[in-house]
Amino acid sequence: MYEANQVFGGMGKRRDDGKHWHCPKTGSDFYFRHCENEQDVYKYDSQQIDILLVDQANHFTWFIIDYLLTRNRVSGAHGVVQPFTVLSFNPGNIGHSWLVQLFDLEDEGAVHMEVKHLLNPNNRYSDIYFIPARIEDNQIGLERDPQYESRLREREPDLADALLSGNFKIFSGMAFGQFSKARHVVEPVDLPWQWPKWRAVDWGYDSPFCCHWFTRDTTTGRVIVYREVYGAGLNDQQQARMIAENSPKEEGVSLTYADPSMWVSHNHDGHISTSADEYRRNGVPLIKADNDRLNGKKKFDRMLADLPDGRPGLVYFSNCQNAIRTIPKLVRSRWNPEDVEQKGQDDHCYDCDRYGLTNVEMFAYERKRKKGKAASGNPWQALNTIT
Repeated sequence: MYEANQVFGGMGKRRDDGKHWHCPKTGSDFYFRHCENEQDVYKYDSQQIDILLVDQANHFTWFIIDYLLTRNRVSGAHGVVQPFTVLSFNPGNIGHSWLVQLFDLEDEGAVHMEVKHLLNPNNRYSDIYFIPARIEDNQIGLERDPQYESRLREREPDLADALLSGNFKIFSGMAFGQFSKARHVVEPVDLPWQWPKWRAVDWGYDSPFCCHWFTRDTTTGRVIVYREVYGAGLNDQQQARMIAENSPKEEGVSLTYADPSMWVSHNHDGHISTSADEYRRNGVPLIKADNDRLNGKKKFDRMLADLPDGRPGLVYFSNCQNAIRTIPKLVRSRWNPEDVEQKGQDDHCYDCDRYGLTNVEMFAYERKRKKGKAASGNPWQALNTIT
């Protein structure tokens, strides 16, 4: 609290061991408070915070920030005229994804400083103002520690690039740093009917559910995610019907892996059943997927790596927009770096793909042509097109 003593010492009274400072002349109060866990937000119920300052906002989930923003309001007749919030942050950590969306930081090297009217993670518009901070802005720091930049680059180049240039595409703690839109995303083409096809589902209601369609090149072993449906606020019947409507019979989808939680019993309109039951009744029978998170992460990493032909083992058609949007932003678990953080992230597409890779080796063989059915195109020609 040494810095606080310097700032407030001449005009405020120190309380609560320096965690609270009161200014008698204006009646204003400044508090140092924490919000370590999501349930801590309820400590701020009924609070009126004229100016909300959040340091390292990338360490917080959107739920925490969103709730605190509801407390950002006028505290009285002599408070500020227009309450506001200031978030300081770096690339990475659990808040990376929502910060990228909130401040429109998709482009490398965020430099814009104008006010923007953007969609927040609640799908509502808000006015934001982004001020990039560069290492050259801190002239005192550069003069006193001129070797800081070189030490940072020696330690972790990705972290240095993120911190020094404001690159929000590459950041320390990325779960899938090898994912590249240039290499892992391809334009859709007609797929050979001979290649096996299957689906996977990650269930959700308030949070989005996701279904992906998969196929595999039986020569190289490359897996292609070629279709996606994604949405929130849909019940089991609506989800299953959406999946069925997007599954042409001629594709011959063989099976659908699903989140094991879909076999938990619930009360559905007065009768006890599971989400898996509701899916089956609506034309989408399910198979329990492997939900081993650590093995799933290893398998996903392995599939993103190159095959012997020098191209990735897992690619996405460009119409799978939510997978392409969310997977590069996922961060590693704070408690286990071999896993993906489970809270506060849009990980539904990733979980769906973990399920879809449950037993990928069983899809190593071509489908047999039915009697009287002509072959449709050259699968190797299609392969060359998409890779």
